Amino acid sequence: MKSSVVLKIEEKLGKEVYCEPNSIMDLRKIPDDLIQDLRQVVSKVSELNICMYLKSICDHSQSVHLEEFVEDVICEGKDHKVWGSIVNLAVDLPLDKLVTMGNDEFFELLVGDGNVSDVVRVLPKKARTYSPVSSGGALIYTKKDHDYRELPPKGLVIVGDKAVEPVLDINIAYRRNLAARLYNKISGFGSLDKALTGLDLLRFSFPGIDDKAFSIDAVKAANGLIAELREGLGANDIAGFTATDAQYR
Repeated sequence: MKSSVVLKIEEKLGKEVYCEPNSIMDLRKIPDDLIQDLRQVVSKVSELNICMYLKSICDHSQSVHLEEFVEDVICEGKDHKVWGSIVNLAVDLPLDKLVTMGNDEFFELLVGDGNVSDVVRVLPKKARTYSPVSSGGALIYTKKDHDYRELPPKGLVIVGDKAVEPVLDINIAYRRNLAARLYNKISGFGSLDKALTGLDLLRFSFPGIDDKAFSIDAVKAANGLIAELREGLGANDIAGFTATDAQYR
């Protein structure tokens, strides 16, 4: 017996629709004609009903992806055959872990077997709305062969579309992002002694970490941030992005 959702879809289409229940293991392999039919009626039967119908014909493991699939493919018309294959990845690790991680290890985690030249950064002007993995300066890698059914590797997270820009020096970009995150950590501590060195700042911020564990990149990031603090940050300045590249080398 057909469900009320199927009957409603068929009424609006003016024809029968059929797909073997629980047979779809990969949303990218839903038949083209069915995709077109659902696009035709979604405005008449609602996205929720489309999700309910797809849930009935897909393996239960696909349920978690259906809402986003319907929005992207059925409502916005994106190509279902490549849906979920292009994702933006960012490193999602706490700052106390990052300050012990050199840039080589960071980019190996972020890019894997990909090309580091494909790394971009979120526009720094967004840094004031702070989120470690998607705010200004955050480094993002666009992976183009992702399988939506798989979770990103440990330490990475998928982020939505962002306004991004290319980076000319990937190492400096990494240090600037560290500096921006470090500033967000210390900004609530009150005024700091401007005679501090970068290493002093790291010691102050992470008292449980041995000096030798701090990466060279973290020290250089802290040195750059100290230079910015000495010069003074204006109301519209973004920490990590006012000093020159030379001050982050």
